[in-house]
Amino acid sequence: MKNINLILFLGIFIISCTSDKETIEMDNFLKSFNLNINDYKVICFVPVDGCGTCIDPSLNYARDARKDYLLVMSSMYRKSIDITAERIQIYDHNYVADYANLSMKKGLVTPFSPCYYFLRYGKVIRKLDLNQTNNKSGIIGEVEQFFIEEDANIEKMEKTK
Repeated sequence: MKNINLILFLGIFIISCTSDKETIEMDNFLKSFNLNINDYKVICFVPVDGCGTCIDPSLNYARDARKDYLLVMSSMYRKSIDITAERIQIYDHNYVADYANLSMKKGLVTPFSPCYYFLRYGKVIRKLDLNQTNNKSGIIGEVEQFFIEEDANIEKMEKTK
């Protein structure tokens, strides 16, 4: 029994340390663009030089996304980001052009496919790297479901105040 408790404790500790590290990296990244981590529930990093079928669902979703959804387009080529922003017509939306490719340098995204971070009260609670799945468009449903659940949680908390 003691061994099971020890294993559970170590598992939770390791997960929380990883989450804390990701939160710190994310916060530092956003601060470099004068953004506040607490303003977002979902942050999607898209390497614009990645495979089109991998990145297009994430880019297209961003066009009509909520204000608490942030799209970060990254590339080591400024022109790639500019061409992508023009192609998907995302100029008036919530996005960051990561021309210095800081997100890649900080390990927040891989070079090939989008990576989603789900946040609650400014803390990363989940990460989905689309490099590890074949269902690239299925993530959009997960993002929508997360927003529904978070909105319900906020509404519930406000009622109990």
